[in-house]
Amino acid sequence: MKLTFLGVASFLSEGFQSNMLLDADNGKTLLLDCGTDIKHSLKAVGREVKDIDAVYISHLHGDHMGGLEWLGFYSYFITKKKIKLFIHESLLSELWMMLSPSMSNHKGKYLSIDDYFEIKTFTDSGKISFCFGNCIFQARKNLHVKGKYQNMYSYSLLVDDKNSINTDEALFYISFDTEAAHIINAKYIFYDCDVMNLSGVHVNYSDLKKFGKRTRKKMWLYHYTDLSLYKGEYGEMPDEKEDGFAGFVQEGQIFEL
Repeated sequence: MKLTFLGVASFLSEGFQSNMLLDADNGKTLLLDCGTDIKHSLKAVGREVKDIDAVYISHLHGDHMGGLEWLGFYSYFITKKKIKLFIHESLLSELWMMLSPSMSNHKGKYLSIDDYFEIKTFTDSGKISFCFGNCIFQARKNLHVKGKYQNMYSYSLLVDDKNSINTDEALFYISFDTEAAHIINAKYIFYDCDVMNLSGVHVNYSDLKKFGKRTRKKMWLYHYTDLSLYKGEYGEMPDEKEDGFAGFVQEGQIFEL
């Protein structure tokens, strides 16, 4: 099983957005989140829409779902292949509200989201949220943005009980419990990381340092602003190796899971 980072950038920084391709051992490919620049990030690693069998959406921010309009249109009109869409049931109706103004009407015919994607919803119950290829996925509900009237949640993934992919988690919802089973058993932990603390809705680097030593050595950090691109204007990148982390993921980097 191979995980390719199409991008590692935060929404406000240089570089492609933090979306990934997971190539299962049986030849099937799952796109993990689908941001607004997906057609460009796919091309940069030599991949095409026809390579994608399914897409997983963790939450409804544009850098994680804004490319679904393009992906849906391309698969509907060009490849004629309906891609599976894995999404928590609570997000589906709002997702279609966001997409429907441009996607619901074609030549006077009303189209629904089911015309573009093969919908596969999951709930919070049970250890298995969905299966794809030869992999088992468990979605873990995280508070991403705490609102006055409504909170936004993001669903991170535990893959085959041994790899954890965290997708946009708010600091105040983190448990720094290094005895948690999904931490102890993980081969890789991919964690979103804010090195500037711009919005307060992503975990700050300094707080990730609170994880235990054996946890940090498994943690690969992504969804960050690469401060080295700004010639010191906003400070310098922290020395993640000195602080015990596995590293900052680089755009296009591949992991064998």
